[in-house]
Amino acid sequence: MITGVAGYRWRHRTLRLCLLVVGAALALTLAVVLTGEYAPDLFFSATKIFIATVLLSILSVLLVARSLPQLVSKHDRHSVAIVFSVIVVMYLAVGAFLAAAADNQLRVTTLPEVRTRDEFLEWRDSPADPGEMLLEARISAAMPELEAPQHHGTTAWYRCPEIGPIRLPAFGGLLPSRYLLDLPGGPPLVASGIESGNRAWAWPSDGSGGCALRRGDPVVVWGNLTPGMGTGGGPTSYTGLADVRKIAAGDIRSFLDGYVPVAEHTGRAVLGLATLNGLLAAVMAGIGLMTFRRLARTGDATPPKITWRSGPR
Repeated sequence: MITGVAGYRWRHRTLRLCLLVVGAALALTLAVVLTGEYAPDLFFSATKIFIATVLLSILSVLLVARSLPQLVSKHDRHSVAIVFSVIVVMYLAVGAFLAAAADNQLRVTTLPEVRTRDEFLEWRDSPADPGEMLLEARISAAMPELEAPQHHGTTAWYRCPEIGPIRLPAFGGLLPSRYLLDLPGGPPLVASGIESGNRAWAWPSDGSGGCALRRGDPVVVWGNLTPGMGTGGGPTSYTGLADVRKIAAGDIRSFLDGYVPVAEHTGRAVLGLATLNGLLAAVMAGIGLMTFRRLARTGDATPPKITWRSGPR
């Protein structure tokens, strides 16, 4: 509401309106971080998408505050309809991307859960595409350890800073490109690695500002069951997990109990941003329609200011 009141008061101050857009975006982002634990991978992917909303809003401010007052020709009304239609579609597209990002995380509770070799083989041999799953296993004793002396006995590590209850973005780290997972009854399974600590969950602290996994640690891997990940008939199983979304420490039950409420909290915030894009699309559609009607009723016959060709008019 404060943003709306300030926006109305500064409706003729373009710079202030642009700063208001940026400030409101930062406030919404901080609200997610400060109102409870959040799912970092969903939060940061949604933040990248939300940048498009900010840029679109700045463009809309410039269009409404600077360009529309200069339009007086009735010949501009069709160009106005095209421009505003494009902006509305872009807002709706950004909202759809945000909603899809939230949905991708919230469907974790619907994934098949695999805890034993027999269950794994059953899904592997299923005639249907098994798709994504949650696999409960342990870091294999065959997994290489990190070479740095300070990481003795560690197989994967990243820096996980926190300020009180606030989790900061993960950075740095020594994350392998693949993980070897022990599932009793056969050779280790191969799972592709994660590129950032933001895709890790509940890894034990190493006591020095980092989070790490060691040989024998129980883990849950969220990924796609895929053939060709290992050698088959040798040191590793032929079928493994690719496109890994998350590697969590612990078992499936503890992962779901801890992660789902956090993902739901973050998902609601992301869906709120998606709804905001829908509202902004409706506002821009309304402004475009009013401008179209104004030019149709009171516009003069002067040459249009909006043209779609290069060169002299």
